[in-house]
Amino acid sequence: MKLRILALALGVFGLATPALAVRFDLVVLGQLQANQANTPVLGLPFGSNDQVFARWTIDIDAATSLDLTPPLDPATGQSRVWLGAVSGGEIVISSGFGTTYLTQNANSAGSIGMLNDARSGGNVNTRQDQVLLTDGVSYGTNGVTQRYDLSGPVASDLFLSSVAFGRVQSTTFPLLPGLITSVDRPDLFTLFANSVELFSLTFRQGTATTPQLAAALPTSGFTVINRSIFLIPFEDAVPEPQSWAMLIAGFGIVGAAMRRRRAQAA
Repeated sequence: MKLRILALALGVFGLATPALAVRFDLVVLGQLQANQANTPVLGLPFGSNDQVFARWTIDIDAATSLDLTPPLDPATGQSRVWLGAVSGGEIVISSGFGTTYLTQNANSAGSIGMLNDARSGGNVNTRQDQVLLTDGVSYGTNGVTQRYDLSGPVASDLFLSSVAFGRVQSTTFPLLPGLITSVDRPDLFTLFANSVELFSLTFRQGTATTPQLAAALPTSGFTVINRSIFLIPFEDAVPEPQSWAMLIAGFGIVGAAMRRRRAQAA
């Protein structure tokens, strides 16, 4: 029922979206689903079924490309990262304990990572295409350098270890994936408009100076499910007013519907 309400409330948004844009706002609504963890973070103020809102500004024209040498597997495929393609990121998680805000900061490289026909994992016959908005943290003598600032009812040593959003396609050789045919300048608007296979968030608590030490910290991962994705094109660097109006109206309808359902359940 919740999915149907969400679709009805926001489905009209697509009417104002043109077929192609190189600069656009990417907006995602969904729900958290907790992944199994051996040592989860205790006392998180959010969990499965809590609501997620995410927004990023995507601008491939503002990005610079960097080929990864060697690529993920030197024997196969291509690997490239587009730096500076993502800005203004914010993720909001709403729960009964309050609202948690995650805001992209100046440490972020704003990257879109791409793989084309690359070998994946330990299976020499697996090939994979990826187009992923990814970010994480770095470690050094001063501890963890975060790329997203956290605020809200969260512990001061909780941090976003990684965020990944985008598309992944895997095949078994000799069949090659067809998600992309190269790592050249991507048409991100079309790629994200058609489908998205992945949206994940991983949180860790504590401090560490190396990735190896960080792996021992309490860790809680989440997949964002029941996703609704909206692309808001920019016209002369300003979002179309009718697009924002539809989106805001959709949020209001969804919020009202959810409040009514909670009242009925009570």
